[in-house]
Amino acid sequence: MAGKTAKATKGEPAAKRKAPDFTLPASDGTQVSLKDYRGKKLVIYFYPQDNTPTCTQQACDFRDYNGKFAKLDVAVIGISLSTE
Repeated sequence: MAGKTAKATKGEPAAKRKAPDFTLPASDGTQVSLKDYRGKKLVIYFYPQDNTPTCTQQACDFRDYNGKFAKLDVAVIGISLSTE
């Protein structure tokens, strides 16, 4: 799927679609690439802005369930559009 945008087709669950590769800065200043997770189970969640009640709750929910995800060998990353 290299070079193509991941688009849903009728009846295709989102979990089966391939995401385009990306590299983004992490909160600690390191770079995170999707290719770093190749062959692993991964949950990616998106939140529009840091430090808002809804987005903070969403991040806390993922944090609180992190142990359960870890037991399933699933990594979790959050992506924000915020530039703060």
